[in-house]
Order: sequence, then C-alpha cells, then structure tokens
Amino acid sequence: PRWPAAAATAIGSEENGIDPAYPWRFDGRLWFRPSLVRVPEVLPGDVKPIALLGWTIGGVVCLEYDEAPTGGGYREYATMGSLVAKRGTVGQWGRRMFVGTGEAETLCRRVWDWSAAAREIEFAEAGAALSV
Repeated sequence: PRWPAAAATAIGSEENGIDPAYPWRFDGRLWFRPSLVRVPEVLPGDVKPIALLGWTIGGVVCLEYDEAPTGGGYREYATMGSLVAKRGTVGQWGRRMFVGTGEAETLCRRVWDWSAAAREIEFAEAGAALSV
C-alpha cells in the first residue's frame, strides 16, 4: 500500500506521540477476541463504521506490557465497538477502556482525549481457558 509520509515515518520508527519524553514504545502481549456486533448508532467525529447489513466487527482486546512509558508493567482491557474508517485508515473504535494505572488514565485524557477508567486488572493464565 501507499502510505502517507507521516504514516510511513511512524511505521519505520520506534517513537511517536506528542511528547519527546514519552517514546510510546510498548513491548508485551496482545489478546484480541473478535466478535460480530451491531453497528453503534453514534460514533465520534468523522469516524465511519465499516459494516454489512447492520453488523460490524467488535470484540475484546487485552494488553499486557512488560514496560511502558507510564513506568513498569501495564495492563489494559478494551471493549471494541466497531471496525471503522477515518481519512483512509481502517481501525477499531474502542467503546470502553480500562487501564491499569492512574497515570495511564490521565494520559488517555491528555493525549487522546479519551475517557479511560483506572482499574486493577489481573489476567488468570492458569487453566484451560484465558480469563480476565
């Protein structure tokens, strides 16, 4: 694909974000459980749903980082509300997000203007199935 210059730079770099003090590099694990969900009635701004017959791809995303700009390990849990498009880019719109630290909650508001909620998040790895 042909990437805009800004996107190509971000893809080839380990640093992005608005503050040079935060390189926004996260190393860890991701678990995504996709599911079919109804298209939300309202999406923010100029975000457009990608849907077929009133259905889109949503699901749950769990992230566990060994090290993050917020210091030490970090966990995140998000409910994905829709597959979306904006200015030629495809992504997931997060309907609800929980973050593992108060600092991450503050950064979500400051950097992305997104209201995340700080919660204690624990991943239970023992057993036959993954649970959060």
